Amino acid sequence: VPKIWFCLQLITSCVKKKMWKFTELKEFCIRCQYIQSEDADGQLLALLKLFHCLGFYVYFDLSEYKEQWICTDATFLYKEMSKVLSVQYGPRKSSSPELRKFIKIGMISEAVSEALFQQLGIDADIPTRWLLEVLENVGIAAKLSGNETRHFIPAVLPERQIHLPEASVATLGFTFSFQSDEYERYSCVPTGLFHRL
Repeated sequence: VPKIWFCLQLITSCVKKKMWKFTELKEFCIRCQYIQSEDADGQLLALLKLFHCLGFYVYFDLSEYKEQWICTDATFLYKEMSKVLSVQYGPRKSSSPELRKFIKIGMISEAVSEALFQQLGIDADIPTRWLLEVLENVGIAAKLSGNETRHFIPAVLPERQIHLPEASVATLGFTFSFQSDEYERYSCVPTGLFHRL
């Protein structure tokens, strides 16, 4: 691994610009002699894969895009992603109908994602579609196809109170507290599931 690559990492961590197009970063690296002009694409890809594995950069090969994007500060991107994940804890009174719907059903369409991300305070330099694809690649979002492309992000759904069963003395046994109308709502209680009622 060329030592000069780590100089590039130090420089990119200190500059304000955190989002680079592949071609921009390649031209910068060639101009500053971090990579050689011959086989520049291959050298830059090796650099990006290494720095992604080390946690310095965030790079995904999303080949369906004309321009590949690189985030040269992973911490910056994680902070921006956390704004999406913590949306349910933010103020709701002043939020737009799209934001309230997003919190309620956990789905975001590409048509409203830019305005929604702007409301959440996500840095404008991050391409909206790229961020949605990154969320999908790291397992936070799932792409749903249909008339319009939507992404489902279950982490933004509101928390619900779940009443867990109380543990009993018996090994792997549970006691359940049923209310009087519970038996009427469920016509059948499966046998073998509960060792005693």
